[in-house]
Amino acid sequence: MLHHRNLTHHQYLQQWHIGQALHNGGPVWVWQPTKKMDQKKGEMYFKEKNSNKGEVLKHLSKTTFLDHENSAFYHGRLYKTSPPAPIVTWESSDNPRPDHESPSWLTASEFQDTNPVFQDKIDRLLALLRLSKKTVIYSGAGISTSAGVGQAARGGNTKSGASSTDAQPTTTHMALASLKEKGLIHSWIQQNHDGLPQKAGYPQEDIIEIHGSWYDPSNPVVCYDGALKSDLYGKMKDAADSADLVIVLGTSLSGL
Repeated sequence: MLHHRNLTHHQYLQQWHIGQALHNGGPVWVWQPTKKMDQKKGEMYFKEKNSNKGEVLKHLSKTTFLDHENSAFYHGRLYKTSPPAPIVTWESSDNPRPDHESPSWLTASEFQDTNPVFQDKIDRLLALLRLSKKTVIYSGAGISTSAGVGQAARGGNTKSGASSTDAQPTTTHMALASLKEKGLIHSWIQQNHDGLPQKAGYPQEDIIEIHGSWYDPSNPVVCYDGALKSDLYGKMKDAADSADLVIVLGTSLSGL
């Protein structure tokens, strides 16, 4: 299970502009920094080169999965030089969810990258979106908490058990709907029941509400001990099997 955390509102606003930058044919950024990081300030500035899908896959094929003790664990395998560690914004010794077991090193603590590192990650995400022919989104309760929808995971700003059909889309939902409109997202596997993607303008036919919906009588909410609908499971599997790029937001995927 991977440790997941929500983005700040400021970070959401930065992501909102990704679709427009892609639509305008911005540069593709991948790796190879030419400036060294300033460890004292915790900042790093990159000057990246243009790349292509083949180079990305070649790089990944030569790197191994990262152990949690690796300094690059927070940043992923696209980096050749590890950026500074993120800042702890909320510290906890508890595991992420009270109803799930987890390794002793995995806690509910929350982290946030420094602004230069975060901006660099936006550039890398932009590059991957442009290179991908099929991008699939997996989302969970973490993208809806700022709308007042509760989540099971522990967090510094968590509402437990709250739910409302009056909730409105967050900036994340709006950004994903915008990326879909520009042809950069092809399928959305939604673990929430809240209907916020559709309220944001995301088309119903391209969303897989795998755990059910508050708004669709033909797709009732699935309890923890329930079974997924076979047709939706098939669609989810097909989407994952055929994806070039999978983006996971606000979920540990432990419920799938």
